[in-house]
Amino acid sequence: DIVVLKQFWDGGEEQLTYRNASLASLSASIGLQLILVVGQNRKKGLLRILKECLIVLIGAKAPTDAYRVAMGAEHEKDTMVGPMMEMTFNKCAELFAESIPGIIIQLSAIVSTINSG
Repeated sequence: DIVVLKQFWDGGEEQLTYRNASLASLSASIGLQLILVVGQNRKKGLLRILKECLIVLIGAKAPTDAYRVAMGAEHEKDTMVGPMMEMTFNKCAELFAESIPGIIIQLSAIVSTINSG
């Protein structure tokens, strides 16, 4: 994601729209994941919420969820859903807010570049 944003940034004014769209989809994905994390851990206390938000912000939510599922983590008391469902929700959020829009944005940029010469 950072590499794509850098390429759009280096592309000048003609890439401005694609850079902004990529940044918006990345922000939407992170925002949606943060909302899910806060909702999931709202009864676990502020320290737990901050820890889980940090995991999202450094981009380690997907591997952390996969590790928890692989290790057979149980549904914790005071959380909304178990680890498998949490991982599913987060993957869906990432897919719909970042991955699909990212593909569309990048393909649009490629087509635009090909058409302009």
